[in-house]
Order: sequence, then structure tokens, then C-alpha cells
Amino acid sequence: SWEYRMLRADGESVWIHAAFAPVRGADGTLIAISGFLIDISEKKQAEENLSRHERLFREVIETTGDGFWLVDNRGFLLEANEAYAQLSGYSKEELVGMHISDLEAKEESEETRERIEKIIREGHDLFETRHRRKDGSIWDVEISTTFSHASGGLFSVFARDISERNALLQELKLVGEVFKNTGEGIVITDPESTIVDVNDAYCRIMGYTREQMIGQNPSVVGSGRHDKAFYEEMWRAIREEGQWMGEVWDRRSNGEVFPKWLNISAVYNEAREITHFVGTFSDISTLKDVEQQLQKLAYYDALTGLPNRLLFQDRLEQEIAISRRMDHRCAVMFLDLDRFKNVNDTLGHSAGDELLIEVASRIKSHLRDNDTVARLGGDEFTLILREVSSIDAVALVARKVIDELAQPFTLMGSEVHLGGSIGISLYPDDGKDFETLTKHADSAMYQAKGAGRGQYHFYSERMDEKAHLRLRLENDLHRAIERGELFLQYQPQLGADGESLVGAEALVRWRHSELGVISPAEFIPIAEESGTIIPIGEWVTQAVCDDMCRWRDAGLEVPSVAINLSARQFRQSDLISRIIEIISHSALPPQLFEFEITESVAMDNAEAVA
Repeated sequence: SWEYRMLRADGESVWIHAAFAPVRGADGTLIAISGFLIDISEKKQAEENLSRHERLFREVIETTGDGFWLVDNRGFLLEANEAYAQLSGYSKEELVGMHISDLEAKEESEETRERIEKIIREGHDLFETRHRRKDGSIWDVEISTTFSHASGGLFSVFARDISERNALLQELKLVGEVFKNTGEGIVITDPESTIVDVNDAYCRIMGYTREQMIGQNPSVVGSGRHDKAFYEEMWRAIREEGQWMGEVWDRRSNGEVFPKWLNISAVYNEAREITHFVGTFSDISTLKDVEQQLQKLAYYDALTGLPNRLLFQDRLEQEIAISRRMDHRCAVMFLDLDRFKNVNDTLGHSAGDELLIEVASRIKSHLRDNDTVARLGGDEFTLILREVSSIDAVALVARKVIDELAQPFTLMGSEVHLGGSIGISLYPDDGKDFETLTKHADSAMYQAKGAGRGQYHFYSERMDEKAHLRLRLENDLHRAIERGELFLQYQPQLGADGESLVGAEALVRWRHSELGVISPAEFIPIAEESGTIIPIGEWVTQAVCDDMCRWRDAGLEVPSVAINLSARQFRQSDLISRIIEIISHSALPPQLFEFEITESVAMDNAEAVA
């Protein structure tokens, strides 16, 4: 057993007591290891809170290379560390009780008092000044201080000797003209990666001022595109080899992320200690744009902007690998336009190009964002459907695409009617590699064209049977009314006595000329999806009117007849006027009719329903 800290998924750190033990069988054989974890955070917190803060405080101030003071709100030193004692020449005991102004060599006492008030007001400050040592010598110092009321109104002050840094900056001024006028951005940092200077080119490229960047870490302009491992490898090379170069994406002040070619070199002193890092870089956005254009030419169709054959193959092979690993299905569709050659022959190739662009847009509108549509050339398109849930889902997409392409196009002031035929293959049912799936989808597409334009065809006969039946029912349903295949049956509605007739419900039935009576459960959903439920609904209302007129002429009376309205019918903006028109022609009293809707329809968009 042992205790350790761990990070939970929400990022919170907790203390854990873990204990594990072997579980052995009767013969002593190890069969399992059992264990438990207990959250002991509260216990640990209680034990460690007081000692931890004190320990950390002491460790920080005594091990840091920077000087440290603890100062009261009047500016008197309550404590100083050994580092500052060595920097100033005073002992720690001598420093305690001194006032800040006793050490300050740049500011007057009044200025020091105003700075103390400013820090109390704002809570922190970072500035450079000069201090006077015990022997009277002056040294440059960078002060970082914070003030907290919670700590009893004390200042925590870190003082860093920046004399050497300032001396080095003076040396850099000797090459200042080169530094200033070069076209490449230059950034100079200290060994701790704090920026000490940037040139004009850096400011021009990055959009920041020099003042904004000095004292910052270069990571403040990071784009977030590179992970921790990238930077770890970069710094390993710099520290071990003294140099690194490569492509880095950073962020300008306006938020724009851009690529640059960066060269970072370490600068050493005589003792081979790193004193600075110098980074030089150039903006390679234009170069990357050229690369992207070349890539677009290589992988995308110039006319439609869709992936071309090469990128289609790459994406399909990736999707096959993902589907294999995740045990998913994916679908490949080959689509060939019908009558496209007529457009080129009659309206010209410019109109044909315009048509292909519109076709690409219409196809994409029916796909998910992670699906792919590509143009192989001419009037041939291919589609990749990821993570296919069912054959019906694939068939539905195919039907939607075909129906979309069947809608008229307007080209050069003329209405053009097109169409498409689709062949479908599925992974892994019809193939497990790119060549097999595309070959089978292409074969299925030709079968679809042979069976009649404006259809889709699955390669697998076993899976194709249901899709073919659905397609046949959908096609035949369009002609069921004109063929007289629809008829009504009436279900009587009886009163509470079980004998008196209080009404009837009209139920539509379909007697297919070849398949016989088709169940409403089978053809009504198809009618809903295909839109044929609209003319069927109007036919039902007209047929009820005709039947009631015949009953009336025969001396029969039915109190009322109920007619079901589908959700798609109910969403028609002219539903009421259409019903009134049909009933008024029959000269029947409107109160003989009831129209029924489901609860789900009534609750969908209550304002429109009302």
C-alpha cells in the first residue's frame, strides 16, 4: 500500500491511499489482485496546509538566485534572503529594518513613497531601477513586487540583478543597424526565455510593438497548433546542439494564425553558459499559399472544388481502415448524370460547367459534414457515406439525391431537366478494399441505368432486394391513383350501446396490380417520405365525398366520416382551402366530416397548429 497524488478527469488533484493484495487459490496459485483506492485529500490537506506554505516560502526565497524582501506597508524591510545580501553587500541582519529608500539609487524618497502607494492600490508592479550597494557602487535591478492585504498588508519583493543583461544590450547596440533594418524578424531572450528585445521586422510581421513584447515569453504569440512534445523536442535540440530550425505557426496581434520559418540559436559566454537565445524568422504565408494551390490542383477538381479521383481514393482508403478498426459499415456511391450530354450539345460547355457546379452543390446539401462527394471527371460523381447505420439509411440518401437532381435547373434563362442514376456498394459486404468497392459501385450504377433512369441499385443482390422493393413501391405509388389501385374501407364507429352507428373512419388501401394488397404500414411511410401522401390525401377526401353522395342517393345516412391527416399534409399552408374546395363541390354539409391528427402533430409548432 502507498499514498500518492493523482489528477482526476476534471483536472482536480486528489490524494489517494491505495492498497493491493494477491488473491490465491487453494494451491497457492495467484488468480487475481484485489485492491481499493480511498480519497484521503481532506486528511492530507489538514496535515500539510500549514507546513507546506512555510516550507515552500522558505525554499523559494532561499534557493532563488534573485534577491527577496518582505516589506511592510511603510516600506521597511522585515526580512531579506541571502541572495540579496550578497548582491547588496549588506548582511541579512543589516538589511532588516532598513527602508527601501536607503537602497534606492534612482528614485527620490517621494517617488518611492508614491510607488509604494501605487503598488498597494494595484496589487503588483514590475519595473527596473537602480540600487546602491554597501560599498556605494550602483547596480541595475529589476523589481517584481506584489502586495496582499490577506498577508497582513505586506509586500513580497523579488529583485533581479540585470546589470549583465543591460551590459549585453549595450553591446547589441553596436550591431543595432543590422538588427533594425533586416527584413527578417528577430527576437532575443534571456536564458529563462524572457524577451529582451525584438526588431522592427518582428513588430511589422507580428503586429505587436516592441514595448508590448519585452519582458514576455515568446509563447504568448503561440497559435496552439503545436503540442507539448513538439516544444520539448525543439528545446532539447537547442540545449544539446545549440540550434533548431523548422516551421512554426504563430498568431499575430489581430488573431491571424500564420506559418513562419524559425531559426533559434543559443548564445554562450566563455564558460559555455547560455546567456541568450536569438530567434530569426521569416513569414512564409505566401509560400504556404502556393503549396496549398499546388495541393488543390493535385487533389481537387478545378471546376467544382470537390475532391478529385486521387483524393477520393485516399479518403476511401482511410474510411475503410477506420471502418475496419471500429467495426462500422461505410457506403460508396457512383452517380452518373442522365441527359447531361444534351445540355452540352444544346446550350454549350459553359452551361454544362455551370450545371456541374450546381449539381455538386445540390448533392452536398444532402450529405453530412463528414461524408465526401467527389467528381471523377465529366458527369461522374462519387460519394462516401461514413458510419452507415442501415441499408435503409443509404437508400434514403440515394433517393434524396436522385429527387434533388430531378428538380429543374435554370441555365441561361432556360429550364433544364436532368436526372441521375446511382450504384451503391457497402464495406465490408461488397468488398474490403478500394478497387473492389469502387468496381462494384460502378457495376451497380450501370445496373441502375439499365433498369431505367432516375434509380439507384445496390450491388449485393441479398441486400438489394429490400431496396428494390422499396424503389418499386415508391415508383408504382406515383401511378397508383391514375391506375385506380387505391380504394377505401370504412370502419364503423358505434355508440356506447354497441349498436347505434355514430360515425365511420375512412381507411385507404392499395391493391397493387401485380403484388396484391399492400399493407398501409408498408406504403404510408413511403408516401410520407416521397411526398405522394399529398395527392393521396386529396384523393381520399374526394373519394369519401363521392361515397357519401352515393349513400345519400341510396337513402343511407352516416352521421360523420373521419379522415386521417398526415403530418406532411398538415404542414401545407393551403390545407384548409384545399379541403373546402373538395367538400364544397360535393354539396355535402361540412359537419359530416372530421379530420384527425396525431398527438405528435398537434404538439409540433403549437402556433402554426392553432
